[in-house]
Amino acid sequence: MSRQTNKTRLYEALGQIVVSFKALEQALEAIIYCCMEISPTQVRILMNSMSFATRVATMESLLRELHADDELGKLSITLQEFIDRCAYCERQRNEWVRSYWIPELEADAGMVRRLSVQVVSSDAELALEIIHLAELESFVLCLNATVAYLQAFHQKLFLSFERVQSPEHFQRYLRTQICADNDAR
Repeated sequence: MSRQTNKTRLYEALGQIVVSFKALEQALEAIIYCCMEISPTQVRILMNSMSFATRVATMESLLRELHADDELGKLSITLQEFIDRCAYCERQRNEWVRSYWIPELEADAGMVRRLSVQVVSSDAELALEIIHLAELESFVLCLNATVAYLQAFHQKLFLSFERVQSPEHFQRYLRTQICADNDAR
């Protein structure tokens, strides 16, 4: 029974990580859109060929181009914190999603096993590693908090500077995103 519960929790957590990271990508894309005077379709064309790290760098460059550091004030610190957090989220998402999980192997409740590569004296060895499912579930919370963090950052930008596109444009952009995602399915 514990093995099946672990497997279910693992798959649920991995699915939530994928969905939450996509929400982070969409929120990042939305703030880039709000910094530019182009259509949602043009932003989507630009974003499709960019890695996540490039999107983060693009957002930072656009914001720094639009706003001097003294103009951003405390938002400049918030921006750097967000950039650091995005880098962490990407690294952690890649580690969890790209792991070779073996939930069928016996493990205590709340734990699963995965194969990992460990470097010992410049030699790579495969090892079974036990992972607490709470770590993955905690990361889902971190991803969701990062999305909320970006949305709050976007609101602060909008309230502080008139150059950022209005919420109506933002809502229209999100509707365009949702329709495009639904059409892709």
